[in-house]
Amino acid sequence: DFLLDQQTYTLYIHNTSVVLPKNQGKLLVALLSGGDALVTTEQLCIALWGTTEYIDENALQVNLTRLKKTMSGLEMKQRIVAVRGMGYRLETGVAP
Repeated sequence: DFLLDQQTYTLYIHNTSVVLPKNQGKLLVALLSGGDALVTTEQLCIALWGTTEYIDENALQVNLTRLKKTMSGLEMKQRIVAVRGMGYRLETGVAP
């Protein structure tokens, strides 16, 4: 389990703390707010940039990839799972 300070985007896990870059923190907050449910690509863009207009979809992918890498490096049980053409969800599983 982990704790996330939503003001500073500090992630507390495994007796350590990591300050996430702002965009990674915003994405994790948005995914956590969805629980096990799907969070649409549009919802994630709004969480990051406040709009769905004029945003390169690749920019969202880059930010998600960075967050996935951070989570993997911390050996988090949670994984970001893509639902093709719809969005993403945070899935709780067993760490490898």
